[in-house]
Amino acid sequence: MAKADSIEMEKRMSDCIEVVINEGMQRKDFIQYCAHQWQLADRQAAVYWKRVWTFVAEKYSQENHKIIDEHVRQLWRLYNLCVKKKDYQTARGILQDLAKLKGINEPEKKDITSGGESIKIVIGVDNDD
Repeated sequence: MAKADSIEMEKRMSDCIEVVINEGMQRKDFIQYCAHQWQLADRQAAVYWKRVWTFVAEKYSQENHKIIDEHVRQLWRLYNLCVKKKDYQTARGILQDLAKLKGINEPEKKDITSGGESIKIVIGVDNDD
């Protein structure tokens, strides 16, 4: 089959995204689908697969940021309302929620590695003892 132009490629990607997302198609089935639909080799279908998941990851990332931003705005509105009503306990709780959401009060991570020292593991019994 002839190489797809940009318009055809856009249609294919739209179709691929729809099939993968709506039908929950696995990689193996997707490659077979592409071979049947557009006579693509496995290698080219794998490229399509990667493009689909790159698009999905970017879209999810953008949507996730929008959701977090809206949540932060709503929490600040609630915080201001609590302060006006002198409900400081609830306001404090909202500040804690904001800190968690922004990752400010994450627990400290302890380094439990060997600090660069090599670790020797002895398996078995040493007969020289």
